[in-house]
Amino acid sequence: DVYKRQPDDDELSLGAAGLSPLGDKNINPIIIAADLILLVGYDPIEMRSGWRNLWDCSENRVIEILIAPEYSYMHQSSISFVCDIGEGIRALSDGVDTKTTWKNGELTEMLNRHATIYGQKQEWGPGAITETVRELVPRDTIITMDSGAHRILISQAWPTYVPRSALQSSAFCTMGCALPLATGAKLADPSRVVVAFMGDGGLEMVLGELITLRDLALPVIVIVFVDASLALIEKKQREMQLYHVCPQVPSLGSWCVDFMRPSRLHHKTQSHIQVCHISFPKSAAQFLVYFLKELCFLERCPSAKNRYLAYIPY
Repeated sequence: DVYKRQPDDDELSLGAAGLSPLGDKNINPIIIAADLILLVGYDPIEMRSGWRNLWDCSENRVIEILIAPEYSYMHQSSISFVCDIGEGIRALSDGVDTKTTWKNGELTEMLNRHATIYGQKQEWGPGAITETVRELVPRDTIITMDSGAHRILISQAWPTYVPRSALQSSAFCTMGCALPLATGAKLADPSRVVVAFMGDGGLEMVLGELITLRDLALPVIVIVFVDASLALIEKKQREMQLYHVCPQVPSLGSWCVDFMRPSRLHHKTQSHIQVCHISFPKSAAQFLVYFLKELCFLERCPSAKNRYLAYIPY
């Protein structure tokens, strides 16, 4: 597979980038300092505006290999090839000798920062949850990510080791997509662990999909980040100085984007879906080790008849 052939723990991988300002500050200096930038199937549709004309072709040599012409005008290249990407890479690599680069440890420093900037080492929070789950599931685990603030974090903080193991809506930004994506992934390959990361807003849009999981008896792990808000919409409202009201700060305005907290469902066990409501445990690891190892599918799959749903407030 041409795409993602190098796992994220390979020394040549710098991980994912493009959605987070924190990540941009970390990785962009490395890109600008490179003497050669190779764009392989690079589609900038998901990139933030800070990636517009990030490099200067008069100072950086930029080679672009695309399957079709690209008209976003987000970047320039010194030379562009429109061809089969796999064949293009093989032709470009023919006769190229491996050489040592970045001899001053720049990449190691960047990767060390990348391992902490999203809150992965904190005692509790979305970053810590993401890292803990990654440590507890197999390398070939398939994850799906719903649209929302958590997708920006997870898509960059979650290391992937095999092709096509991190699924998301990408530029369509479809809310609620993580649950049906996870269902399809588990149906396609029942032998692999599948984890769906969702926000409470996205889950409420597709609650009926849980019935599909029940009826198909599919052991899919669903992790829900609960903040009782459409966080990215709220962020844009604040940036535009629009009103946003929430239960915690009612003085901010007279209207809002808000919805019922799904955590109110914590006492229900309808449809054989067992719901665990966790209110700020001492650490992400303490909860997730219990949840993933004692309750869910890693040990009980495929014979488990109960599906478990965790609501995680942060």
